[in-house]
Amino acid sequence: ATKLVDAFDGSLTIVDETHGFKFFDNRDLMGFVDGTENPDGALARSATQIGDEDPDFTGGCYVHVQKYVHDMAAWNALTVEEQERVIGRTKVDDIELDDDVKPANSHVALNVITDDDGNELKILRHNMPFGEIGKGEFGTYFIG
Repeated sequence: ATKLVDAFDGSLTIVDETHGFKFFDNRDLMGFVDGTENPDGALARSATQIGDEDPDFTGGCYVHVQKYVHDMAAWNALTVEEQERVIGRTKVDDIELDDDVKPANSHVALNVITDDDGNELKILRHNMPFGEIGKGEFGTYFIG
């Protein structure tokens, strides 16, 4: 991180520094596996690389970063079944719920993005759990 900041030679202002960590077999702090639907190989490259649709940035990629702070007390007050409906996957086995059971407003359902022809678009993404007991702040740092 220091080398990256140094490369910008004073033109950056650090406004947030959050230290993430790996949490049990790639699960987030809510207990669900992260990155289940990540593309890999050539599919990951095609999902991330900007094409001719944006000539000024062809060959590059867009990056979105977001810090989600979770209300862990409220989350932990839910039953496992309620949590699974919120996410759209089973918690223990990481299996996507059938469409007839999965709510239309579940995390999984809301994150299916299609193009004008109805083809599902892929996103390369990663989450890192973070938390500070002293601050009582826990959550997920997302990059896609």
